[in-house]
Amino acid sequence: AGASNQYDIDGCVEPRECQSIFKALIQNLSGGFESRTLKQSLELDGILDSRQLECADYGTEEAERPCQCCRRVLSCFPLHLIMKAISLPGAFCVSTTDRILAMFARDGAEAALRSNAGSEMLLDCLSHVIPRTWMESENDAAFVKKMTEQGAKMNHGGLIMIMATRSTEYTFKDLVELIQSSSVLGAAARDTPRSSLLSKYPFKCENGGKTIFARQIFETLLAAGLDFNASDYIIVDPDEEPALKRIIHQE
Repeated sequence: AGASNQYDIDGCVEPRECQSIFKALIQNLSGGFESRTLKQSLELDGILDSRQLECADYGTEEAERPCQCCRRVLSCFPLHLIMKAISLPGAFCVSTTDRILAMFARDGAEAALRSNAGSEMLLDCLSHVIPRTWMESENDAAFVKKMTEQGAKMNHGGLIMIMATRSTEYTFKDLVELIQSSSVLGAAARDTPRSSLLSKYPFKCENGGKTIFARQIFETLLAAGLDFNASDYIIVDPDEEPALKRIIHQE
C-alpha cells in the first residue's frame, strides 16, 4: 500500500486487487466477531481509520440503499474500536448520528457511553460536525478588526468562526437533537470536563486566540448540557453583522 503500512483506498496501487482483499478482510473479521470466534477484547490497528473502507465517503450513505458493510462493522466490531473510529470523517459512509444509534443496539453500549471514553467520543463527534466558516481578512476589515480587538487571532490570513450556513447545519442539528433526546448522551455531554472543551479544536483555536461562536450555535451547545462559559469565547449575532449576513447568503 505504498510507503505506508496502512491501507488507503486512494493510495494503494499494488497488489491490483488490494481493495477486494481489504474488503474480504473486513467481512472475515466481521464474521469472526459475529460468531464470537474473535473476542471483543481483540486489538486491531489500521482497520477503521479514515478512508479505509471501500464504501466510506464522509457520511454520504444513500437512504434508499443502506450500507451493509459499514452497518455490519458497527454492529459487531469491538465497542472500544468503534468508539475510537466513530467520529473520524470518512471512517464510515453512515452519518455520525446513525453511527451512534447503531452503537445503542449493542450490549454494553450504555456503560461504554457513560465512561470517560464516552464523553471523549461525543466531544470528538461534535468537533467534527460542528459548522464553521472562514472569512479572509480583506473581505471585511472592520469586522476582522472588531474580532481581533476582542481576542481573536488571525489564522493564515483569516478568521475561523463556528457558525451555521445553509450547507453545514443539518448534521450538527441531528447530532444535538440526538444528545438532547438521550439520557445517556445527555449525561455524557454534562460530564465532559470544561478543560476538555478548552483543549479541543475547534472549540479551542490552534493559534491561542479566542474562538468566535455564533450565538445560536453557542446556546444550542449549552442546551445540550455542555459546560461552555461565554467568557472563554467571542459570541456574535450573525443577523446583526453585515459581514456574516453576506456569508450566510452566499452559502
